[in-house]
Amino acid sequence: MSSIMSREIIVITGSNVGLGYEAAKVLSQKPYHIVITSRTLKNSQDAIAELKKTASSATFSAYELDVLSPASVSSFAEKLGNEFSHIDVLINNAGVALDRLVPDGTTPDALARRAEVYSQILNTNVVGPNILTTVLQPLLLKSSSPRLIFVSSGLGSLEWRSDPSSTYYQVPAAMYRSSKSALNMQMLTWHKDLKDQGVAVYSLCPGFNATGLGGNPEEAAASGATSPDVGGRVIADVAMGKRKGQEGRVVAGEGAVQPW
Repeated sequence: MSSIMSREIIVITGSNVGLGYEAAKVLSQKPYHIVITSRTLKNSQDAIAELKKTASSATFSAYELDVLSPASVSSFAEKLGNEFSHIDVLINNAGVALDRLVPDGTTPDALARRAEVYSQILNTNVVGPNILTTVLQPLLLKSSSPRLIFVSSGLGSLEWRSDPSSTYYQVPAAMYRSSKSALNMQMLTWHKDLKDQGVAVYSLCPGFNATGLGGNPEEAAASGATSPDVGGRVIADVAMGKRKGQEGRVVAGEGAVQPW
């Protein structure tokens, strides 16, 4: 335990697959202790087994965490607090993009399904990060260099949504888009509340990556999506403290800052 506590401790939600996994893979080349989470403990353990094949000097812990469940969040926080005296980085990465599941039509069943999908998107992408950050805040504030990260999207930009010349302008997914706009407001609120306590708070846009988030990775790649390791690198760079001076903003790759 003493050897772990001498390392920076990074918590990544939804890190058994996709961008969270790719971020962990990049970070595993450094001497961090990385907390891998997914909705089942086995998935977290399986991810760690794969990460260890290429890891350099990182160590890992596996946890079960369902950000949709306050009980799961509370249990996770309790277990984490029992194992660690602090955490240094919290990456709120877990998210869903489910607009494709909304049926056409205005029948009662169609509207009920629309409401169900929208609720799941908002609960996962907005409510979950708020609850988790709230309960882990005491551990984060015990770090000498705390970083709080929310994985957002260029689709959450109001400016790009209103600019016909933007590549993001024509993309639909109103429910997903609005959840990321809300997440950015949440980030700003945390930034205001925590900046005087030394917490560096960011949202970030990892770019358009070929993951399973929006459905089929192969279809996403055919539409121009980049390899997931590109987005993973953006997340890892922010986690490693490489974007100092851009706190309270939505950062993107290559040092860019996304418009609101």
